Amino acid sequence: MLYTRSHLIRDAIKEVLEIMNLQASYLPNLLVELLPVYSWSDNNKLDVSLSHNNTISSNDRGLFGVVAGPELDPNTDHIISVRLLNGIEFGIGVATRENMSKEAKRDFMCQKGGWGYYNYKTKHQGTRPKYPAGWYSEEHECISQLPEKDIIHTNDVISVVITREGLKCKDVSLRPRKGNGQFTIRYFKNGKLMGRKANQFGSIQGPLRICLNYYFMASTLQLLSDFKISNKDLMEGLRE
Repeated sequence: MLYTRSHLIRDAIKEVLEIMNLQASYLPNLLVELLPVYSWSDNNKLDVSLSHNNTISSNDRGLFGVVAGPELDPNTDHIISVRLLNGIEFGIGVATRENMSKEAKRDFMCQKGGWGYYNYKTKHQGTRPKYPAGWYSEEHECISQLPEKDIIHTNDVISVVITREGLKCKDVSLRPRKGNGQFTIRYFKNGKLMGRKANQFGSIQGPLRICLNYYFMASTLQLLSDFKISNKDLMEGLRE
C-alpha cells in the first residue's frame, strides 16, 4: 500500500481529534474526500479560468502553455486524478524546478526536466500527427505512442501516480519518509494502468511539481479528491 498525501492529511486530522479528545472517527476521511488535496495555481502569464477552489481549470480562450500544481512533498507518494470535463487536447505530468523557471508559454514535457502524457485525437482521418498521443520525456519525440482508441475522452479520469523510490517494502505504508529522492511516474485511465513499462518514467529526480499543459484548444479538467484506485492495481503496476 502506498502512503499518499491523502493518508498524511487523514493522519494529521486524526491526531488533532485525539489530542482534543473528540470522538469523530468518520471526520478525517470525509474532509479528505470533500476538500481539495491538490489544486492548480493562478498564473497571470497564462490567463486560464480557475474555479471550485482552483480544482477546475478551463482553457476556454484556447491558450497555449502550462498551468502548475503544487510542488510535491518528497516524503509521501502522490495520486493526482483528473477528470476531463470538456474537450480532448491536453498534457499532464511532472516538471523539475529548473523546468518550472521557464516561461509559461511552453510545452513542459518536451523540454529538459519535463515528463508527461499528451492526449490528442487526429483531426483529419488518414493524417499522421507530428505529436501523436502518448508519452514524452524532455524532447519533442514521442517515446511511447498510445492508440487513439485508448486515449482519454470526456468524463474519463486520468491519474498520475508518483511513487518514491529507494524504500524497503516494509517502509512504504508506515509513515511519511523520504526515499532516495527519485520517483517513478505511472498513468492510470479510470483506475487501470495505461500500458506497461514503456508507459512509465523511472528514476526521476525530485523535487517535482505537477503540471497541466494546454494547446490552443478549449478543454476543461477537474482535480478529484475522492477518486479511488484499488491497492491491488497500484501495487501490481509497481511489480511489473
